[in-house]
Amino acid sequence: MASAVQTGPQRIPRAAVPSERPGGAASNPRGRTPFLDDLRGSLLTAAGFFLVALIALLDLRTESHLSFCLFYLIPVVACAWWGGFSPGVLVALAGAVAWQAVDYLENPGGPPVLAAWNGVLRFGSLVLVSSLVSRLQVGMVRERLLARTDALTGAANGRTFYETASVEAERARRSGRPLTLAYLDLDNFKQLNDRLGHAAGDAALQAMVALIQQHVRPSDLLARLGGDEFALLLPETDAEGAVASLERLQGLVAREMAQKGWPLAVSIGAATFPTPPKDVDHMIQRVDALMYAAKQKGKGRIEHAVAEFGEAAARPCRERRATARVLCNRPARIRREGGEAGRAEFATVRDIAAVAVGLHLGEQLPKGTLVIVESLTPGPRTLLARVTHATPEDGGWRHECELSPQLSAEELRCWLGEFAEVLCP
Repeated sequence: MASAVQTGPQRIPRAAVPSERPGGAASNPRGRTPFLDDLRGSLLTAAGFFLVALIALLDLRTESHLSFCLFYLIPVVACAWWGGFSPGVLVALAGAVAWQAVDYLENPGGPPVLAAWNGVLRFGSLVLVSSLVSRLQVGMVRERLLARTDALTGAANGRTFYETASVEAERARRSGRPLTLAYLDLDNFKQLNDRLGHAAGDAALQAMVALIQQHVRPSDLLARLGGDEFALLLPETDAEGAVASLERLQGLVAREMAQKGWPLAVSIGAATFPTPPKDVDHMIQRVDALMYAAKQKGKGRIEHAVAEFGEAAARPCRERRATARVLCNRPARIRREGGEAGRAEFATVRDIAAVAVGLHLGEQLPKGTLVIVESLTPGPRTLLARVTHATPEDGGWRHECELSPQLSAEELRCWLGEFAEVLCP
């Protein structure tokens, strides 16, 4: 699922690359505010004027036969590279005037026409250098950006994602802060391409990327890993914060697609890693499996798990929902926490893992309901679970619930029986 092959025409949207105009977006690759950008240009221009004055003073104090033309290029090149085309032109003008003034003071009484001609040539030469340098800087920034972003959507590409994910995972291991990774896939994307054409598909991808990038933090990273498959990296985000953020993004994308008349939704598989693994591929495999589970349950859903690796994974059978959720089909009795003592309903525990349980019963329970699940088989064990969502199934309702606290190896064996021997060796 995590294919790195990009599909569709590789055209470059205007927002995905910096402007080729000197002093444009490419000279501002880090997203500075206009005020800071103007202040930086003003300071560079002032520094260039000062350097021009210093060079002119040195030129005036040396012999007239010693050429200083190369030195006048230094402030022009510096301002054009770091400030863009406009500061470079201003410093070029200052350099041409200073150069002309020194020439006049060293050779007074020369023909005015010759002096004017020399001044025009000097100014033209310095402006030409400023233009070439600023355009070179724009081109280098543009190529660097294109090497790290997806050409169609402007999201990060696979190479950037793997580099950033490795760095963030290492930072999370050192700091002890959680890291969340989500895998996003557009539902019915192929049908959209078949019905409306690839141009509509490209527009849908661009719209989704633009919307998500507007509503995530600067530290978060959205990357395109395949045709309609994206990864979203959320540093320092715990399970509760991750689910809230992903639900909000999923709702925003659904409304955007509906407004544009595109029959699309997004399925999301996400995992929160209290201790991320060193291999990013392990993280991708975990969220990829969760995303497939979301699609198999009806699309337009979010499947989230808390995943442990390393030393934490050695603890007895905890946090292994993505690979250890097993069919159970055991009868149970369920009642709401804090509800009437006599109110009880029979349910079937369809599947169970260390962090989640799937219940089937006759009525629909609201999201967030806290329930007590009691086993009806010998050796009863009680589970405390919170409903995350419910869907109609077989004349009743299937409820997805998170377990609190997490199951120990002994508790998991009680509910799963022979299956637990595989999960809890």
